[in-house]
Amino acid sequence: MARATVVLRQQLPRGRAGLNVVARALGMSNRVLQLRLAERGVTFRELLASVRAQEAAALLRDPIRKRQAASSDSQDAPQSSAEDA
Repeated sequence: MARATVVLRQQLPRGRAGLNVVARALGMSNRVLQLRLAERGVTFRELLASVRAQEAAALLRDPIRKRQAASSDSQDAPQSSAEDA
């Protein structure tokens, strides 16, 4: 579960925190990942929600990291141009 948490933390900022991505990064199928998590009493959704909550709390505690995340979000946003109007 710790390895899955690490992968989720890496993929969340990229918007790729899905079961497929995490399982592939860990070298296992979706089903095997689900089974491994179930052995530890957690679902993928619960793990994802927990990691999101931890990351959100960390952002709130760290103003510099919060600014970096906001800056990263604005850079990822689609840019409009005169042609779009």
